[in-house]
Amino acid sequence: MVNRPKNAKEIEAKIIARAWKDSRFKEKLMKNPREAFKEMGLDIPADVQIKVQEDKPNSFTFVLPSAAAETREMSDQQLEKLAAGCGHMSFLAYSDACRSVIC
Repeated sequence: MVNRPKNAKEIEAKIIARAWKDSRFKEKLMKNPREAFKEMGLDIPADVQIKVQEDKPNSFTFVLPSAAAETREMSDQQLEKLAAGCGHMSFLAYSDACRSVIC
């Protein structure tokens, strides 16, 4: 039985852990992320652009996820709760382009 990730945070953690452990996978992830993601069971639609950037010492990378249309109607409290529970990949679940990837 395959132990499949249950949510976006688990998927993100598995990809990071594999990249840290497997230098060949990390190289593939950096050069051809679509293939690396596919190897991890994620079939990202062809019209979705994928960027992978490795953090460097003494640097800070901040990714601002695009907000789904539904978030415009949410209260500040609802938005903060949504954002607090989500890593970068978690927001794929709220992106129309990637909804089929995670949901």
